[in-house]
Amino acid sequence: MKKRLNIVALLVAFSLLLSTFCFAYNETYVDCQLGTGDSDGSSEANAWQSLQEAADEAAAGDRINIEYDGAGWICTLTSTIDLDAIANLTFQGYSATPGDGTYAVIDGDSVAVNIFSGAASGNANQTLRHISMGGSTGDAIVTDGSSQDFWNVVECIITTAGDDGIQSCNGCSEHYYIGNEVTGTTGHGFSLAGAQENLLDNYIHDTTVYNIRVGAADIRIYGNILDTGTYNLYIDNQVRTTIYGNTLYNSTSNSNMYLHNSGSDDHVGINNIFDTAADYNINGVSGYTFKIYGYNNLSNSTTSATNNFATTMDLGGGQTETGMNTTTFQPPSALDDLGYPLAFQGLGAGPHREIGAIMYEETAGGAGTGSLSVSTNF
Repeated sequence: MKKRLNIVALLVAFSLLLSTFCFAYNETYVDCQLGTGDSDGSSEANAWQSLQEAADEAAAGDRINIEYDGAGWICTLTSTIDLDAIANLTFQGYSATPGDGTYAVIDGDSVAVNIFSGAASGNANQTLRHISMGGSTGDAIVTDGSSQDFWNVVECIITTAGDDGIQSCNGCSEHYYIGNEVTGTTGHGFSLAGAQENLLDNYIHDTTVYNIRVGAADIRIYGNILDTGTYNLYIDNQVRTTIYGNTLYNSTSNSNMYLHNSGSDDHVGINNIFDTAADYNINGVSGYTFKIYGYNNLSNSTTSATNNFATTMDLGGGQTETGMNTTTFQPPSALDDLGYPLAFQGLGAGPHREIGAIMYEETAGGAGTGSLSVSTNF
């Protein structure tokens, strides 16, 4: 039986609906195949050819529509797309009409250090939607400045990068990454240094280092599939990471989830699947507080040790400390009849996600038209 969205997902969906239907965009256009350098971007017939020109000429509230109409419409970069101090911009792919869901294709061509870079202070509220990108020598998407708040990366595909797929800045806050696929990076899939980062329904797999590295506080990781990373999830000396309704499996040389430095606290796992770890499924140094609620499954790891978290067990509503380090495991209190806490920060006592995450099939179509994302059972 499908469950309803939890309150955080509802808030995210509501904010996206507001941005889509209640905000009057100024539509501008980029055509990397047929656009010309002397155009003003005001229509398809007068489309810019350069994404950098579109970014340079943009004003707050512009939606920059990047056309994809076949294999010749790949936007090949000669340098990074630098976003100046302009807030509230949207870059999105399209084919026939703005917002039709077609993926634009951007190729860094082993020349661009990054695909998109937000280094200037004040360019908050950036949205990237329906863009397939790869080929950068550095990160695909990076926010460098101290005020890069409220970035949204929605249903994008990052296939290769010379470093991280997405890197957020130290001092940023409230980024939303929803329904993306990130794979083939030589660094991390996501490297998160900002506060209040939100990852919902992403598919992150086959990265060289960690699929997700967390280096900030108050991170929410909901409904993601993390597959085939050295660590699928690496949490480094921070607090309040909520891991809810995810599937983490096939760590290649270490743990599916690793909690790195002692002294971190308030990490919570609810309704996750941890499966097939090269070492531990969940590995944490002594002194951690990691709370497990709901229904979790941990299986098929290769190592067990007294001072590490559980390796092979199924956790039902009543929970169990079998195989856990009892000095760090915190049994839940005030549970409902399904084993969830009655009151928990960010979740409340509403409906619950079922265990793990499942992946949608890719839609039919050629390059730039597919849609690959993940979802959970609600």
